[in-house]
Amino acid sequence: MNRRCEHRPVTRGFLLLGCLWLAGCAPYQPKIDVIEDSAKPVTAYATWNFVDPMTVESTGYPEAVVSSFERNIEAAMAARGYLRSMEPELLVNVAAALAVEVDASLQSDAYQAIHVQRGTFHDSWRGYGEGFGASTRQQRYGDGSISIGLVAAGPNELVWEAVASGRLSGQRSDEAMIEMIDSVTRQMLERLPAR
Repeated sequence: MNRRCEHRPVTRGFLLLGCLWLAGCAPYQPKIDVIEDSAKPVTAYATWNFVDPMTVESTGYPEAVVSSFERNIEAAMAARGYLRSMEPELLVNVAAALAVEVDASLQSDAYQAIHVQRGTFHDSWRGYGEGFGASTRQQRYGDGSISIGLVAAGPNELVWEAVASGRLSGQRSDEAMIEMIDSVTRQMLERLPAR
């Protein structure tokens, strides 16, 4: 009886260390920030569709990358009760800045880079991004960011956005890139409120 009690703390310790090791080694754990418009909750909208073309399309990412984003977003929207429509209340836009080499001139904030790349498709919240990017840093090989924005179709106003940043890219096979996009997109949309 005493023997079993003596070994339990050791076994628990190994289990805990094993779990921590697996969590630390799990791929694609970006920093994800979500911003919502409290005055216009995303749950007030029922229907949606993709912007045509999405920023990720117009900036030259391959069709397989665009399809991966579309597939994951469509599944998440349906699971949360939003209906895809030809006359949508919400438009979904995706922008990606997946770096493959070191660049010392990039701004220090992921929001700054992703919003500049997204262009003038819609307005952001007042003051959004102001004050960021005052300093530069050397971007690590493989750093990147992905933005998924839900925009009210009439006034073209952003109502919900998730931005993932971290070690997202680098030299990858096409299959590994799709795996990364699938994983990160699902993590980002886990925080989308259900209707």
